Amino acid sequence: MMTVLAQSAARLGPRFVYWLDGTVSFVMGVGVALLAMPLTAMVGWPLPAEFLLAIGLVLLPWAAFNIWTARAPRLPRPAYALHLFVDISWVIGSAALLLIYGFTMSLFGLVFIAGQGLAVAGVLLLKLVGARAMLSRA
Repeated sequence: MMTVLAQSAARLGPRFVYWLDGTVSFVMGVGVALLAMPLTAMVGWPLPAEFLLAIGLVLLPWAAFNIWTARAPRLPRPAYALHLFVDISWVIGSAALLLIYGFTMSLFGLVFIAGQGLAVAGVLLLKLVGARAMLSRA
């Protein structure tokens, strides 16, 4: 499945994943920030709604950074390193939330946290696949 996704994204061009990440991050950021209170109750963990509010707000500049990356003629290596660091940190953070709070989470919460963690892992894979083209373009 991931191989097919990576091949499809490669045909669309290496910038596709950054447009995708930027768009999804913006939509998720706005949605999570606006719905932090009900989402917290639906997830079923003891963390306060402000946690999801903060996550939603952090996703907004991340979305802008992804759109900037998609538009850049060449991806600077420090920017690429930041993409890898943030995506890897997000996946690890998602796994940590599942390990720490999974026993208190609702089924929705487990699917929500695991689903977005897996989605970010997929995005990370696509960024790795397109790295050569993005880093070498003049």
